[in-house]
Amino acid sequence: MKPMILALAAGLALAGCGRLSFLNPVGWFGAASEAAPTGPRRPLLPQGRAAIPDPRQPVAQVTGLALEPVPDGAILRAEGLAAGGGYYNAELRRRGAAGGVLVFDLVAAPPPAPVGGAAQRLSVAETLSATDLAGIRQVRVEGAANALVVAR
Repeated sequence: MKPMILALAAGLALAGCGRLSFLNPVGWFGAASEAAPTGPRRPLLPQGRAAIPDPRQPVAQVTGLALEPVPDGAILRAEGLAAGGGYYNAELRRRGAAGGVLVFDLVAAPPPAPVGGAAQRLSVAETLSATDLAGIRQVRVEGAANALVVAR
């Protein structure tokens, strides 16, 4: 009985904190108002300069692919083999969707200097929302030598 009375008293006390009360965080700042821009916007890259090219290349081979459902979409997991050691910054680069097929490239940046050794295994994942998957029947991930497809 005591917890119910305390909860009721706390609820009534909080309900009494009006919008203008200094205790209510909603009233700490005023309403939004129109303001003049601070000046011209400067682009991140100076005018006349081209964007920095992406050095990543498709990996040699895609070796695994899985599409795991989650409550608000799916997680696309891909594995691949790079041509040698030292590859980094792997990513599933979205190429686009056509005919119910969503296509990605599995890419990675090569090392600055050649690194010997066996092929390097890379793993990446991409979150796909339900909106991304609307109308999609297959997801295709491509490498330099092959591609893998998973159907929904």
